[in-house]
Amino acid sequence: MKKIFTILAVAAATLTVSCNKNIPQRNPQVSGKIAIDPLITRATETDFESGDKVGLTIKRGEEVFAQNYCMTYDGSVFTSDLGWYSEGEQNSIFSAYYPYAEQTPQTFSVGADQSSEAYFSSDLMGSLKEDVTPQASVTMLFKHLMTRIVVNIDNQVGATVTSVKLQNSVASCDVDFAQMQVSVKEAEASDIAMYPVTKDARYAAIVVPQTVKFRVAIAIDGGKVITKSLNEVTLKAGGQYTINAVIMATDVAVSLSGEIENWSDEGVIPEKEIT
Repeated sequence: MKKIFTILAVAAATLTVSCNKNIPQRNPQVSGKIAIDPLITRATETDFESGDKVGLTIKRGEEVFAQNYCMTYDGSVFTSDLGWYSEGEQNSIFSAYYPYAEQTPQTFSVGADQSSEAYFSSDLMGSLKEDVTPQASVTMLFKHLMTRIVVNIDNQVGATVTSVKLQNSVASCDVDFAQMQVSVKEAEASDIAMYPVTKDARYAAIVVPQTVKFRVAIAIDGGKVITKSLNEVTLKAGGQYTINAVIMATDVAVSLSGEIENWSDEGVIPEKEIT
């Protein structure tokens, strides 16, 4: 999984720095580098990979010790050359977001073409941990701030699926990392090309939580595109919703449910035909 991960601050009014710059000074009596041990449920089919990036912000009282500091996954934890602060017994707040950017984003957009790498980078996550003191590694639980949609295709005619699109959702949101939540923007709805988890059988996309009436457009060989609408649903952050599609000789039947893999179960939504 090609990921870039970031950790950010609860305080909003400090200067953002880019990866591995402005290393805070520390007391040599406080030994060791800061390491983050992530506990997450992922939108993707794999865990973090070596080389994935994170950014870290540490706040002690009103002081920001590190802001949007870039760290790298080594196969087990995120590390960098950032050492612990000098006051070893002083508690601090660690906060986090994904994906990493040189400046802390106040807005976020999922990818329009998630048929490749944009699928992974659309999975915005956040984490907040208080009362942290210097230790070997800091365990942080990261939560999904987006929603995952999965399309399972029962291909009864053996057609080749050339693309699957999730239509009619807004792709942008405002981000509040202090509350670890997002709010959909007032914007025009658009299409999302879905990621082929399993070619011809299983597709996925990351979307902004919102109230939406999805359409699913499945393109098959020969240039045929079959489009179906679903009933209105209010998507929850961290929720996974599964669309089950059956391709038959003359049509496709779809339904939307809350089957769970690594996300919270959000129930069943009935199908609605386009009129």
